[in-house]
Amino acid sequence: MEHLGPGCGASGAPGGRRFGRYLVGDTHVFGTGAADHGQHATVAAADQLLLGARPRPDGTVDQDADLVGFAAAVNGDAGWYQRHGLPLWGVRASPARRARRARPRLVYRSVYTLGRPVRDLPTRGSSHLHDRSGWGRAGRVGSSGPTAGFAALVAASLLVTTAANLSPTLVSALAVQIEEDLGIGEAEIGMTVSAFFFVGMLSSVLTGRMVERIGPAAGLRLAAALAGAVLVATGTLGRSWPALLVFVGVSGLANAWGQPAANLYVARGVSSRRQGLALGIQKSGIPTASLLGGLAIPTVGLTIGWSWAFVLGGLMALGLLMGVPAVDQAPPTVLRDGSRPSPGAGRRPDVPMRLLVAVACSTCLAAMGSMALSTFFVLSSVESGFDEAVAGILLMVGSVVGIASRLGMGASADRASMSPFTMLTAVFAVASLAFVGLSTGSKTMVLVAMPFAFATSLAWPGLFHLATVRANPSAPGAATGITLTGTLAGAVSGPLLFGVLVEATSYGWGWGLAAVTSGAASAVMAVAGRLIDNRSAS
Repeated sequence: MEHLGPGCGASGAPGGRRFGRYLVGDTHVFGTGAADHGQHATVAAADQLLLGARPRPDGTVDQDADLVGFAAAVNGDAGWYQRHGLPLWGVRASPARRARRARPRLVYRSVYTLGRPVRDLPTRGSSHLHDRSGWGRAGRVGSSGPTAGFAALVAASLLVTTAANLSPTLVSALAVQIEEDLGIGEAEIGMTVSAFFFVGMLSSVLTGRMVERIGPAAGLRLAAALAGAVLVATGTLGRSWPALLVFVGVSGLANAWGQPAANLYVARGVSSRRQGLALGIQKSGIPTASLLGGLAIPTVGLTIGWSWAFVLGGLMALGLLMGVPAVDQAPPTVLRDGSRPSPGAGRRPDVPMRLLVAVACSTCLAAMGSMALSTFFVLSSVESGFDEAVAGILLMVGSVVGIASRLGMGASADRASMSPFTMLTAVFAVASLAFVGLSTGSKTMVLVAMPFAFATSLAWPGLFHLATVRANPSAPGAATGITLTGTLAGAVSGPLLFGVLVEATSYGWGWGLAAVTSGAASAVMAVAGRLIDNRSAS
């Protein structure tokens, strides 16, 4: 069975770590007297953790150095678990009130792991011996209250992320109708989409820190409210290009709040063993928005007008305000080095700033190609000879491929021994080759390259956010705010440069630029990811 902790041997075998009655083994922690009294509690750690203690006949637990030493040892190993992608877990023990006897008692409080509470060991019959607030309900180490289930948490973050990204994807999908109605060209479409990401780039560092303060659920609700209000305003008031530019730009604030909040939401509410899948589903919000944009072309854009697509999207976003379950706001009980966060802590990333900046530079280059694909694929397909409705269907198919790829990569990242940073390096390289295929302009090559382009360009954000969360457990929201700046910078410059280049030359040159930037992103991520992985392993 897999070795769970440094210095731990098999239960009861040489190499185990004994603290009086408490023995730490490979997959179990036993109180050697527990079996006699039938007192034990069970939780899942990496495989299973059993914790027992010998209670007194009157139901209290002795205060001695054994449990204190055991708790300190377990918490001291927290950094090892973190580096190996295992869930944080810890033991809390606190002195109870002095009873009538001269000797104070130590009251044991349950372990929290993977959202499953452990039954408290017996205490002296009444709740005055310890504070039960926050314990005995579903939660994680450091839980401050009840949390929703996996499906509810992931669904809420997915829907809000989708709503926060609807504005630019609707502009991209409905670009043909918008250009005809407002009398603009590809350059203006590119500038409009870039405005969304430019505002997000300027505000993401601040919003990441604010999300750590107000909590992930409040951040998601704020993102949904902003997205809904601006989408409705775009559909009703955005009847000129300057107005459209302003509204789409302001909607970038929704994304700047939503992305850090969604990451913190998963980090606080989902165990590390399922975070890859959770983030893969959650980050499917962006390709889901693209799918809705492609669906809007034949159902709304070509029937009742493009502006109604924004209004309907805004109403959907506003409907999410009451559908975000509460989740823990507290940072983990134990940090990577085994220490406990002080009040106000948990807002500084674990990875040094220089490495976060390097990762941001890599995702900036990758996002240039990804956003160019989302923004100009329909227009490029029409230029290659496809009908407008067919181009919309291709966008829908590409979005479905991207969603499936994102989910598959997220689930595999939970089980793979390969680092998410290494996976990102490979994904960026494949994206570069796919853009080369699109640059030919051939209808056949477009059909061949399109699935690979969407599978890579829409799938890597999930891996990127998983890598960020795992590398920065103390402050995933703040770290996301920093690295998201690079992604948004690429999202700003990509469509803008692509649109200007296409107007001056052709779509072939534009996709060639996307191929170059994706290849460069792969090279930068290979170096930055190796440095981060080496640091985590040391």
